[in-house]
Amino acid sequence: MNFTLIRQREVQQGFFSQRQVTLFTIHLTVGREQRNVAIISDYMEHITSFVYCAQQILVRFIKKNFPLTHSVNSILLFSDGASGHFKNNVNICNLIHHKIDFELVASWTFTSTGHGKSAGNGIGATLSKNILLSIAKDFFEFSQKQQLEIAKKSNRDNPAVDVFNLEADEIEKVKNNILNSRFEKLQALHKIQGIRGLHEFQPISDTTVQCRSTSLSTKIKTHSFK
Repeated sequence: MNFTLIRQREVQQGFFSQRQVTLFTIHLTVGREQRNVAIISDYMEHITSFVYCAQQILVRFIKKNFPLTHSVNSILLFSDGASGHFKNNVNICNLIHHKIDFELVASWTFTSTGHGKSAGNGIGATLSKNILLSIAKDFFEFSQKQQLEIAKKSNRDNPAVDVFNLEADEIEKVKNNILNSRFEKLQALHKIQGIRGLHEFQPISDTTVQCRSTSLSTKIKTHSFK
């Protein structure tokens, strides 16, 4: 979701030059432990490349905070079915490369788009009330510092929200070095037909994914990107 940065006591002309930030939120559950993650970025496009970079941050966070004692070897991803950046052939193509790219197996389950609120919405609400700064990096630094200070005062080991910064230049670098060539190859491959009616995707190889209409469906459709 995007939020507009508002300066306190700004001049009237400032109304015509307001900047926005992207706030991407994640609620993470590992065993009985739960963590909240927020990614603040100056990249305004809601596309698959942004999601891929967010997954990079998430995987690094998991490996750092949940070492081998938790035996984390797979990730179950849940989100709504927004087609621009989540439920599309490009993202599913990235999903089947998740094991190669991040050394963790992953599957993805989609809920109905726009139905109800989740923990992620609460994370966004916690941080968005502080959007009184001029640029995304300032907002990130303020939010990160605030969360750490609150955790310290409350004698908590971890902040309520772990805040990360994702700059547009970093996303463009990942696109150029990894994703563009993958997406170009995808153009010549068979796409998943009826993807909007499918809600769970489980990779079984680096070219093939199993698709279900719901997570409980016994009818499985297998698709190979060939």
